Amino acid sequence: SANRDAGEIKINTPTLTIGENSEISASTLGSGDGGDIKITADSLVLENQGQINTLSQGKGDAGDINLDVNGLFTATDGNISANANQAGGGKIIINAQNIRLRGDSDIRTNVNSGAGDGGNITITADSIINFNDSDIFAFARDGRGGNISLNTPVFLGDGYQPGDSDSVNDPNILDGNGKVDINATGAVSGVILIPDTTFIQKGLVQLPESFIDPESLIANTCIVPNSRQKGTFIIKGAGGLPISPGKPYISPYPTGTVQPLPNTQPNIDDNQSWQKGDPIVEPQGIFKTAEGKLILSRQCP
Repeated sequence: SANRDAGEIKINTPTLTIGENSEISASTLGSGDGGDIKITADSLVLENQGQINTLSQGKGDAGDINLDVNGLFTATDGNISANANQAGGGKIIINAQNIRLRGDSDIRTNVNSGAGDGGNITITADSIINFNDSDIFAFARDGRGGNISLNTPVFLGDGYQPGDSDSVNDPNILDGNGKVDINATGAVSGVILIPDTTFIQKGLVQLPESFIDPESLIANTCIVPNSRQKGTFIIKGAGGLPISPGKPYISPYPTGTVQPLPNTQPNIDDNQSWQKGDPIVEPQGIFKTAEGKLILSRQCP
């Protein structure tokens, strides 16, 4: 339309797949505003250059895009955009259970010229994971960049670093660099709100070069509790006196040779590791040795 607003597009379907260079578009050429696009689905797939876009090539604002997905929204080399040549950028609102963006799948609002503000981008999901070069931009060359809000407890971006691209005032420079960027620049930058994921980075540790030998964690013998290792052994004689006051009484009766505990598992050699065919003795729990090591074993009977 030259001077009128573009019409609204509404789609309500269980499953929607847009691919092979297909697109859902609402655009205007003159002073009218671009039309809005509203999609409600249980699952939504964008692939192989599939696109959802609104466009104003004249003086009108770009239309809004509203996606309400009950389940999974995935995009692989697909784009969502609300662009205006001279006026304000349209808003993009996405609500989904989970979102996965792969390849070069961008979500973008853009104002090419004029004082119009970039459209806001609001994405709400249980998890948002961006792979490869999947970017989120809310750009306005001469106006204020749009605000970007990711309302999710889990956001992971491939190579994304907060603030890494804030000084780049042209998202086209960032698109194609092989990593995830989130940019809301303009004559005045917009606000970017994303969940704090520093706890994930701080929780990552360097794995050891040498693997742990599981046999070293499993005791081949039973564990004797400390309470069994402590105590006294007293033999009371028929009489007598200690050698000197304060000294223990020395029994005239010999104690004989101290013998080890009988082997309750006669088929197992305590000096050898368990081998295939040996009886299996299940551990009763985890025990801590005097050196601080944790081992799987059983308590001595």
